[in-house]
Amino acid sequence: MANLILFVLILLYISNFGHNYYHYDWYQSYRMKMKILTSDRDLVSDAIRNVMRIDHLKEYYTYSFAYDVGQMIYMIRSKYARMIRVFTIALDYNKNYHYPYKHVPHLAEIQKLAMEIYNLVEMMEEYESLGEKRMNKMFKFNFPQNFTLSNKTIEAIKANYSNKLHPRAITRKNKQYKRYRSDMYQTGHFDGGGFDSDVEQ
Repeated sequence: MANLILFVLILLYISNFGHNYYHYDWYQSYRMKMKILTSDRDLVSDAIRNVMRIDHLKEYYTYSFAYDVGQMIYMIRSKYARMIRVFTIALDYNKNYHYPYKHVPHLAEIQKLAMEIYNLVEMMEEYESLGEKRMNKMFKFNFPQNFTLSNKTIEAIKANYSNKLHPRAITRKNKQYKRYRSDMYQTGHFDGGGFDSDVEQ
């Protein structure tokens, strides 16, 4: 009888210990989950604050010439990278696709990206001519009255300034382009995307 009572007490103790252990483990898991969520929220809030710290710089340079050009270059690079990625996916899935129409969505997206890149390159050409006009305005010097420079001195200053400029990524001076070179909308043919293949020989 005493052995039976001792056995029952041992079972009760073990069951109570297991219940406390389970409760402790659940509480620790809950605390760990809340700690992870709090850390994620702090990281996101810190990133948002860091972005807000430079918003005034973005607003200051939004209407500048360099900001627009840099934004278009970034868009061209990102769209070109996406185009290469889609082409790589279609090329890798070539063995898995048993029907040619499976490639139609990939080809449609590639054509859409190519047309967007073409339009951005055309905008870059317009910005290049606009930049040349702005650069010519920079040489209008404001000197005091009765103070003039000779034409030779002004030409030397212009030459010195032009030598310090960085080379441009797009240089299309002294090149004649076809007036109606883009017939992609009429015939569906994408003729070079507005690059060197459009130059009249």
